Amino acid sequence: MKDDMNSGENEMVKGLQSVFEGLKGSGDGGRYMAQVLSQVPGGISISDMDGKIVFVNSVFARMFGYTPDEMVGKDVSIYAEHESTPGKAEALRREVKVQGEFKGEIYPKRRDGEQFTALAHMVQLKSPGGEPVGILCSVCEITDYKKTQEALCECESWSRVLVDTVPLGIQELDRDHKIVYCNAPYAQMLQYPREDVIGRKACDFASDEAEQARIEQCLNDIFEKEPAPAIWEGKNKTRQGDIIDLKINWNYRRDNDGKVVGLLAVVEDVTAKRRRKEMEQEWRVKLEGFHERMRRLTPREKEVMYLVAEGKPNKVVAMELDVSPRTVEIHRKRVMDKMEAGSLAELVRYLTKDEDLNQG
Repeated sequence: MKDDMNSGENEMVKGLQSVFEGLKGSGDGGRYMAQVLSQVPGGISISDMDGKIVFVNSVFARMFGYTPDEMVGKDVSIYAEHESTPGKAEALRREVKVQGEFKGEIYPKRRDGEQFTALAHMVQLKSPGGEPVGILCSVCEITDYKKTQEALCECESWSRVLVDTVPLGIQELDRDHKIVYCNAPYAQMLQYPREDVIGRKACDFASDEAEQARIEQCLNDIFEKEPAPAIWEGKNKTRQGDIIDLKINWNYRRDNDGKVVGLLAVVEDVTAKRRRKEMEQEWRVKLEGFHERMRRLTPREKEVMYLVAEGKPNKVVAMELDVSPRTVEIHRKRVMDKMEAGSLAELVRYLTKDEDLNQG
């Protein structure tokens, strides 16, 4: 990135990159983001205000004959300028800087130098404070007027989705810990209208007083000591009183002089994921005793247990083991006694859970 780039824009671009990296590495949330991008009917790119590409989706890269990795970090002129239109990339960038957006036909080039006609919609990306931080460009290759109109409508719609709605919560805090911006998914996590979230302090949604104090202390430390951004986990209470577990990937917001003025955060609700882990741990504890009781069984009793657990009647089990049905009944009773199972269904539930956890 150019040395003379506005420092505030520079830090926001870093924030944008951090947000995208957070989305890519956030488990189910990151996979969903990739699915959303793969469904966009046109190519999507994001560049900083100096024209350096910081993000492209696979559709955009393929359109120009590159891979996403080959385009990120390069100047937009690698695709936006053809030898017949020198200086076009810079002219478009100036127009977007001044006017805020550009909509119309462009005549870019592919990697092999081929020029083609495409419909582009370029808009400024602005921080909640109104500072330009980048340019989002949606591009659809077109062949006739009807296709042009359809592509424009579709790409504009997806541009709004990508700018205004990410599949995770987004919030921005100022130095007083107040929420100055949040997107709809974040407000939905808390079960509040967005206007009832903006303006309140982050700790107002804490699960209890202890968590409220922890959030306040953490934010105080961040603004006073400015440590390196790291994933933070906490608990919030929704409007309905439910406690939710949150995983937060954050970065600093800085002004033009490089001073920290707030935080930008990506928020994921990991309540269901955490509950599953807790249930697995509870079962693992229960299964420790189950395994201890299994060690009391003789080899024959184990054979009977597994066959009975498969739902086979005593007569079938007797035939498979070449013993009498009465012998099976005796082994079956010993199994139930030694395993301390109240019913066959309970025994089957433990065996099934044991198998599931071992496979996991």
